[in-house]
Amino acid sequence: MKRQLDRTYRQHQRGVRLTPGVKPLIRDLYRRGVRLGILSDDPKREIIRRLRREGLRRYFHFIGTSEQYPPKPSPAGVRAFLHSQKLKPVEALFVGDLADDIKAGRAAGVRTVAYLNGWQDTATLRRSHPGFSIRHFDQLLSIFLPRQQK
Repeated sequence: MKRQLDRTYRQHQRGVRLTPGVKPLIRDLYRRGVRLGILSDDPKREIIRRLRREGLRRYFHFIGTSEQYPPKPSPAGVRAFLHSQKLKPVEALFVGDLADDIKAGRAAGVRTVAYLNGWQDTATLRRSHPGFSIRHFDQLLSIFLPRQQK
């Protein structure tokens, strides 16, 4: 049964593609010295596989999963990222496409951004009270970086 589930999951993941514009944004943020992390319920090995497939693995300083930390909305994974990167909550920005992502970020005391073109409907995401909402990832630069650094 587990093998079948793993095979089905891998087949599904092969069809998952990056949102247009994300790859150059990741490279740009990394080049600017932004510490990038991923917090996901997906298995860590699958996240690493996807990042390698897209040529993005080297840009991420942290990959946390519900295999390691309680699942979101627990703030444990967000706090682990902050601790591992020696960041204060005020220095971080947590982007998510689910209400539980926003709740986890808020509980950890970081600024939150709801990506409104993701998995969850806009109304549910807005009810989680994100600090910011975006429809396109290129909007992140105006939120994350001070005006003079753009």
